[in-house]
Amino acid sequence: MPGKSGQLGFSLIELLVVITIAAVLATLVVLSAGGWSSENSPERQLQRFAAQLGQQCEHALLQSRARGMSVSDNGFQAWHLSSQGWQALTGTARQWPAGVQPRLMVDGFPVNLAAPAATPQIVCEPLGELTSFELDFPGTSPGLRLLGHAHGRLEVLSP
Repeated sequence: MPGKSGQLGFSLIELLVVITIAAVLATLVVLSAGGWSSENSPERQLQRFAAQLGQQCEHALLQSRARGMSVSDNGFQAWHLSSQGWQALTGTARQWPAGVQPRLMVDGFPVNLAAPAATPQIVCEPLGELTSFELDFPGTSPGLRLLGHAHGRLEVLSP
């Protein structure tokens, strides 16, 4: 019986492992270099706000208590409704990057973001309702908006 001859080259599995490792490393390099979107881009800021608001709305459903978000010229803050009234949640305040000036419309009316909010302007109710709002950054990216619909859906619109 003839024996196995020595293999020349690489097996398909070895090639796939090397290609996968190279792809993962290339992805890490591109992301760490800020390849596609900057951490401070208006798109990223709206996505971050939408994620935080979505999380607050989930908590409102699970805990059967209203939650909310306040928006200011400087940033945004999460709130919860307790037996003592509205209270800001510690550790949830986020700052807008330099040069970002938000504009907030609630139920079709502009909100003065220069004055500090004593309560949230956007409220997630325990049954899934949400304050109707529109948040955008008019000076940086025209057409980029986050819409909050009364039935609880969030929608990011980009130009």
